[in-house]
Amino acid sequence: MNDKGRLVVNFASIGRENYLIGSQRLLETMEAANVDADLLICSPDLPTSTTVEENGRIVCLRKRMPISKEFGECPTHKEAPYAFKTFIIQEARDMGYTKILWADSSCVFLKDVETYWNLADETGVVLLDNPGCPEATWTADDCLEHMGCDPEFAKTFFEIDAFMMLFNFDYRVTNILFDKYFLHSRDGICLKGERGSKRLEFKAHRHDQSIVSYFAKVNNILPINYGAWSYAHEVGVHFNPTFVKCGISQYFNWQLITEMHKEGKNIMGVCFV
Repeated sequence: MNDKGRLVVNFASIGRENYLIGSQRLLETMEAANVDADLLICSPDLPTSTTVEENGRIVCLRKRMPISKEFGECPTHKEAPYAFKTFIIQEARDMGYTKILWADSSCVFLKDVETYWNLADETGVVLLDNPGCPEATWTADDCLEHMGCDPEFAKTFFEIDAFMMLFNFDYRVTNILFDKYFLHSRDGICLKGERGSKRLEFKAHRHDQSIVSYFAKVNNILPINYGAWSYAHEVGVHFNPTFVKCGISQYFNWQLITEMHKEGKNIMGVCFV
């Protein structure tokens, strides 16, 4: 186990795209950026389950859905959309890890993320904001009601972008947030948002993102401003981020950016896509 209790977790399946390609890229960018953490990937589409140690990093590949000791196997994505996030984080906790970073298959590391591990050591939770996405616009009525969130209050804050979340479970507030997040990911209501809404501002339901955004807000956990992460087409032109959100099939020259960072070169003013 990583001597600092750090683990990056990821779930992938073959759906609209082959998200396992993103999981492989995630591992490659972790290695290139020297991310000091082990890695756990769960996927029913993996060829086999293995555990290997590479360059001092333990990489656990599990050919299955995530499993919680207390609540068993995670439901399928169809049964409970995005429940795999909380289930794999809980599996990591059950394994003994205390500092856990969820990363989507769209997540690319361009730099060493030590700054963010250290920030989690100070604050307990590191989340990234999602400007322009109010909770009320992207959360169904039955989810708001079940969480105890007034629709008018939901108009007052933005959701996070849950493609990257970092939890330090040595903190009480982290446990409070995650326990609520996990609870409402299992309640059969909040992830589905089946009722939708007739509110004028409502567009669609964002499942687990709606849940974690609300409980972060009521626990005074503030996300980091946009720019710490960005979409790939903005890298070098507008931002010099650590975390990049990049589609599986999208061309993005992350290798060049990582090498430029290591050499101390300024990437601003250069487009990499």
